[in-house]
Amino acid sequence: SSLDLPVIFSSTSHRAWVSNLEKFLRQEKDSPPEMNVDRCRLGCWMNTEGQSRYGSDPAFADIGRLHQKIHEIARDLCELAEGESRGNALARMGEVYDLRDRILNCLKTLLQ
Repeated sequence: SSLDLPVIFSSTSHRAWVSNLEKFLRQEKDSPPEMNVDRCRLGCWMNTEGQSRYGSDPAFADIGRLHQKIHEIARDLCELAEGESRGNALARMGEVYDLRDRILNCLKTLLQ
């Protein structure tokens, strides 16, 4: 349904955010993606339409917790990369992928 489109867009933008993080760490982008958890597209959706439509859903609460964590790790990785530990930052991308997949699974749950 068209009511599901914002969830689908959020999933897509979250994948792009993770991809842009990796590109930044690989020096393929000059700047990292939005690091403020409330200003990235997923965060903006969560704080507005997501909250009003899914705020009582346990999966939505899980997304919030996981989303906060992925941003914390991303900030750590960017600090590592900027401090001459780019290899260590890239080595930890598995943590980001794991959280990304968990967030995407929770978003899928909202659609069921």
